[in-house]
Amino acid sequence: MQPEQMRAARAALNWSLERLAEASGVHRNTISNFETRKYDGEPEKLAAVKRALESAGVIFIKENGEAAGVRLRRFQVGDRVRFRPQTRVRFSYDIEADEIGTVVGVEPHPLQTGPTYRMEVEFPRAKVPYVFRFEYELVQAAPDTAQPAQPLQAGNKKTMSGHKAIIEEFCIICEQVWTDYDLFQSVFGKDRRAFDLYRSISPLLFEGLNRIMHENCYMQFCKITDNANTGKHSNLTTNYIIEQIPWPAEVAKNLKEVNERLMAFRQHIEPARSKRIAHVDLSAQVERWDNLGAFPKGAEMQFLQDLQKFVNIAYGHFHGGSSRPIEVSMSTDTHQLLRALVKSVIFDRCSKCTEHERIVAVLDYELPPVA
Repeated sequence: MQPEQMRAARAALNWSLERLAEASGVHRNTISNFETRKYDGEPEKLAAVKRALESAGVIFIKENGEAAGVRLRRFQVGDRVRFRPQTRVRFSYDIEADEIGTVVGVEPHPLQTGPTYRMEVEFPRAKVPYVFRFEYELVQAAPDTAQPAQPLQAGNKKTMSGHKAIIEEFCIICEQVWTDYDLFQSVFGKDRRAFDLYRSISPLLFEGLNRIMHENCYMQFCKITDNANTGKHSNLTTNYIIEQIPWPAEVAKNLKEVNERLMAFRQHIEPARSKRIAHVDLSAQVERWDNLGAFPKGAEMQFLQDLQKFVNIAYGHFHGGSSRPIEVSMSTDTHQLLRALVKSVIFDRCSKCTEHERIVAVLDYELPPVA
């Protein structure tokens, strides 16, 4: 183990020197001196540090012509985990800081999400649905017999043929639909003052971004309700789920009822997708059909809620009636952008103000006025 590997391992785990010292039983100064190459290290102590890091999920990569490195072991079903100290997700489920849970589900590793994946964890008092893996830290690895979840690879017909695996992939896509809408709303839909602030700073950029994100939401809503097949190609949509997976009569009936509501909303927005976004219809463009895609107020939120019902019916059939939330907690960080912009504007207006006066000004902006 090289000093650079030890530092990289701590960074990957987000561990402080004190945390590693506690886990390994080696004094923090010894660890610090080794990382900064002030101390070569006693083999026994270095071995203890390495065992502690490996127990937390670090895999050390030997030199192969390039520099040595580290990576984190992929979580497996059966791993014992707890929330990282800095996470806020646990408060939504009333989980104690030191409460330990067991991984009961690991999301497949789809290419579109890169190295990030989600896990379902069973705690003594609650089951936490799929939350990003970086919210957890490993306490105890599952026995070697535990098999990691295998990613679904395009072209792997044997894997893709599993109906349960198809539903898992469908859930991930629905999650992305909700997340994209939530991101759009967090930037442009919830606070008129924020939109006015964007326009005052960079009107062309934010008006263009508003249009792009708006069109993306239309596309996502339409894609998830497209036909089951386009020519010889299958589409992973609500219609595919209904038509291509054999369901018990009652489950099929419930899925079709919800899908009818989804398709009714699609009828409102499909003209915008087919005549303006995916294609440029000559008449629609020349004659300025500006009301394409209009829908009743609140209908898009009802669409997402119905999509959640659809997912719960399909997912529950394969998981003993369990639900599968597609609304991801803490899926956006728009508030950080907004606060940074507010600070910049306040600083320009009040360059000679004290730090306290600037903080008060920011809070005055963020807190709603008292009626």
